[in-house]
Amino acid sequence: MKSKQTMGALLSVTLLGTVLWGCSSDSSSSSESQAKQGSGESKPVTLKMATQNHPIWPYNKNWAGYKYVEDQTKIHLDVQTPPGNDYEAAVNLIVSSGEMPDFMLVPNVAAANRYGQKGAFEDISKYFDKLPNFKKYLQARPELQAAIVSADGKYYFFPNSGLEKQLRQSWLYREDIFKKHGLAVPKNYEELGGVLKKLKELYPDSYPLTFFNKLDAIGRIAANFNTSAAQYYDYNKKEWRYGPIEDNYKTLVEYMNKFYKAGYIPPDFMAHQRKQHQDLFAQNKSFITADAIGLIDEYTEPLSKAVPGFQLSYMPPPAGGPNGVQKMPYEGLETRGFAVASTTKNMDAVLRYFDFMYSDEGIRTASWGKEGETYTVENGKNKFKPEFTSFADLRIKTGIITPGSYAAMDFDAYVDLSSAPLKSAFQTVESYETKPQPRPALNESEIEILSTVGEAVTKHRDENIAKFIIGQRNLSEWDQYVEEAKKLGVQKVLDVYKTAYERTLKNIGNN
Repeated sequence: MKSKQTMGALLSVTLLGTVLWGCSSDSSSSSESQAKQGSGESKPVTLKMATQNHPIWPYNKNWAGYKYVEDQTKIHLDVQTPPGNDYEAAVNLIVSSGEMPDFMLVPNVAAANRYGQKGAFEDISKYFDKLPNFKKYLQARPELQAAIVSADGKYYFFPNSGLEKQLRQSWLYREDIFKKHGLAVPKNYEELGGVLKKLKELYPDSYPLTFFNKLDAIGRIAANFNTSAAQYYDYNKKEWRYGPIEDNYKTLVEYMNKFYKAGYIPPDFMAHQRKQHQDLFAQNKSFITADAIGLIDEYTEPLSKAVPGFQLSYMPPPAGGPNGVQKMPYEGLETRGFAVASTTKNMDAVLRYFDFMYSDEGIRTASWGKEGETYTVENGKNKFKPEFTSFADLRIKTGIITPGSYAAMDFDAYVDLSSAPLKSAFQTVESYETKPQPRPALNESEIEILSTVGEAVTKHRDENIAKFIIGQRNLSEWDQYVEEAKKLGVQKVLDVYKTAYERTLKNIGNN
């Protein structure tokens, strides 16, 4: 007899399937014959798609963005958004239900590979002959191709691509405050310490340097010290290394400990989330941070209304220590993408849809909309019409570049609606970025090692780096900390990535 928990889980799956695929007002049954192409013209077809509902720009069935794509492809999307805030859990339930749409947005390539290897998602590499635009798109971006190929050499993932440039990590500073007090932008950490000291003197109640979400920012700025907050591939030495046990990482921790003891960093920074972070900037109690470059507009636009002259701007990364470099990590990949259900009866239409979405025309349509309605062309360049005041405004009004509405995008569309300081930052930031790190796909045994040994190593790192920074563990014990990490299995972690990376390179060579 099934337990109550099991029955409840089955009921949840059934109900979710009903909510997603049984209650659509514009759902229609479509057959493979609808997708067959005639002599130049394709017949209209409806495909079902599940996607995530964004809290700020939730899906609207009247959005023009979807209609522009439909006009060109004759493919109508029956869009459904699962209830609740945990989309990854919703994807798990959809797959478990067996009642899958033709394709769905998935939160990351790992989820696509996991379910693909179990037979739930289709291996799209079997259809590369019908995906000339997608294949061309990947061939022009070998790092993207390497990131999405699975451990078994197959492709279960149509990646979102283009918007990752908005998530570039950078140092940011209050340009208005620096100008007011004649402060120079620091080029290294000694200069950074001097600027923080001056700001603390000018604003005694402030914490000039602030971060949030535990040690995330510390991980980002590790690149300033020519290292990483986790395992990384050293392109010069052609080997996998573990940053948090290197001397360069120790130098980073020494600086953070020094800044913390001087009161330049909030004493409770480990507990801060976005709200506290933004509040400190709004109250003139913080002036420098390391975060996504998009904060330039996300903070400046609303906060300048309450704080006259407020301007958050891009700051080239300071070099950390004697071996430091003025670099920040560039991940180079959006996490989300699409997976095609192995049960779809409309494969030809699905392939036609995605091949269009990776074509020049498809990228232009998904990114800009329709000429004359959402944008104009001036001197050979696209420009959004003046009624769209920001990219967020464009998304809300049209659905352009919202979850599920695009595959690849033209990033110039995002830049067009950015402020002058953010546009300037985008022109500069690339020269201060590291080469994107490899993202090799893992097999089940490798995932098992990382979920046990890897998790133990990561937990040890997080606990001890935090203690070193706030002074709960003396830095004289660094060598002991390194030995502890090695005993937990750092080398096993590195071996996993070495093997997976070599396999990925081989798999790419076979495609």
